[in-house]
Amino acid sequence: MQIKWKWISILILLIILFAIAGCRGEQEKNITISEQKIIMKIGHTQPINHPRHQSLLKFKQTVETKTNNMVEVQVYPAAQLGSDLEQMQMVKDGRLQAMRGNQIEVAAPELLIYTMPFLFDKLEEAHQITRGPIGEKIARFTQKDNIVILATGDVGDLRDITNNVRPIVAPKDMQGLRMRTTPIESTVKTLEALGACVIPVDYDNLYNALKTGVVDGQENPLINIRTLKLEQVQRYLTIIKYQYYPDPFFVNLAWYDSLEPAIKVILKEASVEMMLISDELIEQASNNNLADLEKSMIVNTLTHEQRKRFVEQTKPVYDYYIGKGLFTVQDLEEIRNAVK
Repeated sequence: MQIKWKWISILILLIILFAIAGCRGEQEKNITISEQKIIMKIGHTQPINHPRHQSLLKFKQTVETKTNNMVEVQVYPAAQLGSDLEQMQMVKDGRLQAMRGNQIEVAAPELLIYTMPFLFDKLEEAHQITRGPIGEKIARFTQKDNIVILATGDVGDLRDITNNVRPIVAPKDMQGLRMRTTPIESTVKTLEALGACVIPVDYDNLYNALKTGVVDGQENPLINIRTLKLEQVQRYLTIIKYQYYPDPFFVNLAWYDSLEPAIKVILKEASVEMMLISDELIEQASNNNLADLEKSMIVNTLTHEQRKRFVEQTKPVYDYYIGKGLFTVQDLEEIRNAVK
């Protein structure tokens, strides 16, 4: 009987050992899956000395450190992966994990509410919206097109105007100017409302277009004007602060949803940190850029009364988008009340 129980005990022990081995094998299999390296490719069109790229490098460092290099972030600046539009399409269809750029209406037309002329008087007002509940609500519109916005920063300061023909002090001074702008409808309609002739030119070709006279002028935040060295090919700078451009961090939604919750938290937190760094760098650069540009350009800053004339001239832009149903008067009032 003792021999019989001895063999039974050995058999039970073997069964337990096999079970433990099986559990360990399954556990090791799970670890292999969870620790498989994740590649996150991010594209943008700005040069490497721009705050967008510098802040993306910080994002890369943070994510790779916090995930113990399980996530490898690859950043491609200076339109290496194509134009803003091409990169946006790549994010939509999953060929690119993320991008930062100006194609907001391609991501979701509802984002154009940010770009309504003279909606904000200063960046701090825009931050109250982009970093708050209203901004979260607006950002959700991109999810219907397989894009999630993890954080929103600034393309630059509010946008100003340069040209080679004359100083801009009244809307009539815009009449007939051949102006380059981004292919964002709200910007095109704003300049057209002021009487300008809008000519499309890719961002990376802007310097040459101004140098050769293809266009008379352009509009951009000060940091972009300085980064592209447009003071070398433009004579007049008008400080008008007429439009805000958000800089959302667009991420492919299906790819993001496939990640483990812990990874998603790290990406979200690193995205918010990245945008705060980017905005701070932009603010610092804008203060320095104006002083530098004043050395080589004729600069005029519009008074409050002068700016009001431009506000009146561009009201039809609001009417157009309200008529399209892109947003309502109530949506605009919600933003204006939030920044009072």
